[in-house]
Amino acid sequence: MPRNPRALTAAALLALALPLGALAPASATGDSEPPLSSSRQGGPFVSQDGTQVSGPNTFPRDLVVAPNGLRAYQLDEDRLAVLDVTQRPSPVVARATTVFGSDLAMRRDSRWAYVVNDDRLQVVDVSKQRPRRVREMSAAVPDDALDVAIAPNGKHLYISYGSGFGAPDQGVRVMSLASPAKPRPVARVDVGTLPAGLAVSGDSKRVVTANALVGDATVIDTSRPSKPRVIRKRLDLPFDVEAVAMVGSTAYLWGADDSRLAVVGAGRGTLNRVKNLAPGNDGGGYIAVSGDKRYLVVTHDQQPDDRILTIVERNGLRPVQAFVGTSFPGGLDTADRGPAKGDLFVVAGTGLSSPEGFFPFTRAG
Repeated sequence: MPRNPRALTAAALLALALPLGALAPASATGDSEPPLSSSRQGGPFVSQDGTQVSGPNTFPRDLVVAPNGLRAYQLDEDRLAVLDVTQRPSPVVARATTVFGSDLAMRRDSRWAYVVNDDRLQVVDVSKQRPRRVREMSAAVPDDALDVAIAPNGKHLYISYGSGFGAPDQGVRVMSLASPAKPRPVARVDVGTLPAGLAVSGDSKRVVTANALVGDATVIDTSRPSKPRVIRKRLDLPFDVEAVAMVGSTAYLWGADDSRLAVVGAGRGTLNRVKNLAPGNDGGGYIAVSGDKRYLVVTHDQQPDDRILTIVERNGLRPVQAFVGTSFPGGLDTADRGPAKGDLFVVAGTGLSSPEGFFPFTRAG
């Protein structure tokens, strides 16, 4: 499912609101899609032509740009698509129908990817043109996996899990990647209800997870990953959180009910600031940081012809650009290296009759 569980209901409502022409049969996968419209000229990003990456009746679930900046991997419920992000539009170069799930993370060597699907973990070798699933194993979690993240040093994998109110065991599983093809469980941490968002600090010594239903966050000291220590459990937030991103030891938490962003210091687990980035707009399920760390990018779950992306200056949290479209974002990432360095990538779709589109945004300033 998408990170924001309300998106499925919203997608059904969207079908009723779309004009008749928007419900026409999808054209062939790989065809070009027009760029999204920007709220202003001269912003830091310029939308480029997109690529249709799947047919109708599918819902994009996650998107990761490889750390080497050469390819993007877009996850659906029934396959993993590979796109060449060095080209515009970015063509689909391979698909793997044996790889599927809800969330995806990639190791910094750009060879190993990890996909969670319910209580299962898939280990995927992406070093060749067509990804190859080399292992499917228990994720060592007693409930549904909700998010997955890898420490920047590449040594450990973190999986948040839970199913909501009343579930007896909800938390974060720590797995060693000493052998990348064979992740090994080494620890588990209890956190709050439905920990949907998950991120690791730049020095790999902190993990922040946010709980989608109750509006709180937990900060974990992972200096010794096999013996993690909770620094702050259930830090109260004024909104429900769906997604987390980190720069250094600062966490940025993004919600779905409205467009508020919380800034949390992960050193001691302190709430430093809350700001509404787009009053009158819903929030969404994804947040990303630009490669140079100057901007935050957040998604919105909206009706047609309304805001789906907001670009924010990280220092000061000043919104500087927004993009509108008719589809719900289902994945978001940026390129930190390679020919696409600095660029932003979004996958979006209604999950109904419109094809899913992969949209690149070239960094312009």
